[in-house]
Amino acid sequence: MADVEQSETENTHLDRLERLIIESLQDAKCIEFQQLKQKGQTTVSEYEAEFTNLVEYAPHMVATENQKARKFEDGLKPEIRKVVRPMRLPTYADVVDHALLVEQENEESKRFFENRKRQKFNSGKKSGEGSFKKQNMGSDVGKSTNNLPLCATCGKPHSGICMRATGGCFNCGKVGHLRKDCPNPGLAMFNVQNSGHTMGQRQGQTVPGQ
Repeated sequence: MADVEQSETENTHLDRLERLIIESLQDAKCIEFQQLKQKGQTTVSEYEAEFTNLVEYAPHMVATENQKARKFEDGLKPEIRKVVRPMRLPTYADVVDHALLVEQENEESKRFFENRKRQKFNSGKKSGEGSFKKQNMGSDVGKSTNNLPLCATCGKPHSGICMRATGGCFNCGKVGHLRKDCPNPGLAMFNVQNSGHTMGQRQGQTVPGQ
């Protein structure tokens, strides 16, 4: 008889301990539900899943559909809540659906402005590269001119035969006539570089000179 009473007492203690554990867990979940917010990178779908899980432990906190809708609404991110709240949507499902739509629109707007900003940056970068190339080309032209030797006859930097020294035609190179009287106007064998006249290699180029 004593053994039976002892067993019943032990079972009573176990039952009481189990109830205390369950009550403690429920209280903790109620507090967690009460403080539930959509934070950081949490999406509306993730927030809704957590809300659904925790509401089972605190049904008394959202006894009506309106209370449930307002509770979910209050936990949304500020940028979503400020759009949804003025609508005063009557049901929990309506609040969830509209929150998802607002979130989607916000993400699309964010991507649009990020792409626009990236395009402007790339456009400015290409423009800067073009200006840098032009400056380098101008610098190279100046360097090539500066590297040419000064002609003792005309005093200008150039290479090759100076036509001022030979008295030849600036167009064909032959002596006895000027470029304007050249019998072969389409044959250009001499170039002009900074007023220094030198023998060239290109055909079809007329050269200003005499």
